[in-house]
Amino acid sequence: MLHFLHPWVVKAGRQGKEEYALLALAIIVGIQLLGCVASTRSHATRLFEASSGISVAGACLFTLLIRGTYFPRQIISTLLVCAWGIRLSRFLYARNKKIERHNILARICWSLLCALPVVIANTKQMEMYRATLIEMFWIVTAAVAIGLEDAADVQKLRWHAHYADIQRPGKSEQVAPVCTDGLWAYCRHPNLFFECLFWWSVFFLVLPTTNTERYLIICPILLTCGILVLPGGIMTQETQRNKDYEFYPSYQHYKKTTPVFFPMKAVHNIMMQIAPHAAETLCLELTMYNTL
Repeated sequence: MLHFLHPWVVKAGRQGKEEYALLALAIIVGIQLLGCVASTRSHATRLFEASSGISVAGACLFTLLIRGTYFPRQIISTLLVCAWGIRLSRFLYARNKKIERHNILARICWSLLCALPVVIANTKQMEMYRATLIEMFWIVTAAVAIGLEDAADVQKLRWHAHYADIQRPGKSEQVAPVCTDGLWAYCRHPNLFFECLFWWSVFFLVLPTTNTERYLIICPILLTCGILVLPGGIMTQETQRNKDYEFYPSYQHYKKTTPVFFPMKAVHNIMMQIAPHAAETLCLELTMYNTL
């Protein structure tokens, strides 16, 4: 549809990987800056929040339309990212949480890491796509990850809505002061686990097309590390919970019996009885999560 713009973006005889990466960055920055300006004018930070997912989806979709080569892998990976982006923006808009705008640079970097493998795959003029079991596995895994991430976010929103007008469970109560319903009973951060699973699935889906760009593996690696240890991810949430609920027996029980990242509660509890130190390492129970 927009393939007539391709000669304006890429010079003749070039594949355009660098140009399309810069184009994706420009789209991401533009959409997020518009969201930032709009939220300032309307005093609704939810618009800035919602721009994150839309900017990633927009970067992937526009590069696909401008390149004009609609191979199955390009279409499928782009549609998956668009579905993820719309879901995330819808959730962030509904959450309406106050945020600090100084983290806009980190959001732009995060968005570019998410979009880059699909953007580079969209620059290819030809690809070998076969509906093998491996291809189907990554497609299904990515689609399931979107659904389960959304389910986890909805379960947490409902939990917070339930306690919006009443006091959270106190120290003497059996119920933990954090969401432990549904997927949250299997691990303490199921939404972030399925977030990582989705991006690794997308990366492996486009890998046969981008196998000459081995450096792209840094994208899911950095996204995973960011979720695990950078501010705004698991470390921030765990530290805040430790500060707020350090002396809550119900929370300490939930924390002791529920893995932090992988939704394998039964395996986690068995390993904690057999080899606690090995279980903490394999289940990513990092020391920094227990600091105040």
